[in-house]
Amino acid sequence: MEGKDAILGILLIAVVGLAGGIGYLAITPPECEECEDEDCPECPTCEEPITYQSGLPDDWSAAPNASSLILYNETGVAVEITLGQILDYIVKYQETSQEKYWYEKRLQPVDIYDPLGIPLTGVPLLQLLTAFDCYYAAELEFTSHNDTASTLTIDVAKLAEIYDELLVVIAANKQWLPQSIVKERYGNFSLVGMDLSLAEDGEVEFTAYNLKDITVSKNWTIDVNVYNADYSLNQTLELDFLNMTTNPSNPQTYEYINNAWYNYNRTYIGRNISTIVGYTKAEGKAYELNVTFSAGDAQPSSKTWRKVYSYSDYFNWTDVELGLKNNGTNIIGNHVDLVNNTETPMPATDLKMSIVFKEKMRTEYDSDGNVANSPWADFASVGYPCYQFVLPGGAKPRFFNGVAAINIRIIGSRT
Repeated sequence: MEGKDAILGILLIAVVGLAGGIGYLAITPPECEECEDEDCPECPTCEEPITYQSGLPDDWSAAPNASSLILYNETGVAVEITLGQILDYIVKYQETSQEKYWYEKRLQPVDIYDPLGIPLTGVPLLQLLTAFDCYYAAELEFTSHNDTASTLTIDVAKLAEIYDELLVVIAANKQWLPQSIVKERYGNFSLVGMDLSLAEDGEVEFTAYNLKDITVSKNWTIDVNVYNADYSLNQTLELDFLNMTTNPSNPQTYEYINNAWYNYNRTYIGRNISTIVGYTKAEGKAYELNVTFSAGDAQPSSKTWRKVYSYSDYFNWTDVELGLKNNGTNIIGNHVDLVNNTETPMPATDLKMSIVFKEKMRTEYDSDGNVANSPWADFASVGYPCYQFVLPGGAKPRFFNGVAAINIRIIGSRT
């Protein structure tokens, strides 16, 4: 991964699965050698397998709750993260529905194991950032208590795209990390990469032992590129989270009117793209516009698996400022989306396309009119990668996270 300065340590690991409760993981040694004497009742080279205990400790009363690491968030403020706080969020995860309350601030305990078969338990790094109100990181830097070690730098967009998770490990072999058999190396907290399949030559990158602090070394920004009619660059703006979250556009509530399976009732907080265009030299002009994302995707898109039927690779200025073309009932024209892959066109709407950073789910109903979800009490972050593109009147798969750029081409005057 680009931007990686150095590796604080190398750890070979593999995914075991979700954990956090009581359980045991048997690590079986290599198969014993076969006996040359067929009459031998058992192979003399066999040894009893070592059995390690997996998951968090059963007794939390002795947890070193005051142990902590520091998160320097996107504003540079130092936020202390204690083990006690992490455990509170783990309890929240265990007490709430995993399907209906994923938007809550909580931390999922995950078990992995090292080459010696020692189980480690940690929480996903990106979940940790969200739980402690750090939503707009683009690059993270990790330092260790080991003063001789270099820092480790990770690009968040690539982390969200390529790596399933990085874990901040807090326990080993059913013991808190500083009380465990790996305490000398791991300290109170350690950063560990999960996915063995992504390793090269049997080594897993992105491991930082005895973690001291996490610093947001670069904030997520959105580039606004304005081009002339001949595609020459006219202007570039860079929007950071203060531009996007200070005095945002009024919350917008969008619902599927056509009741084909699920409605999609949400209220969004963000900034209308028409407002962003107003910052640029394209204001008051006729223009074409599309949105690109950290994963390389672009909107509009004609990929049918997204249930999108776009006959253009851009939106025109009327789509942006007036809403998608419609006949008063349904969307028509270049961007005809269908509800849940049915033949039912998406409903007309006068709402505007937006870049959002928070959302609230309203009550939704299935095709039989039954309540299909529990509505959210509060607005929640859209998560990582941050910033979601919302196209009112578009199918749900059009709502991508990770907005990286807005590209505008001025094509003339509005006549």
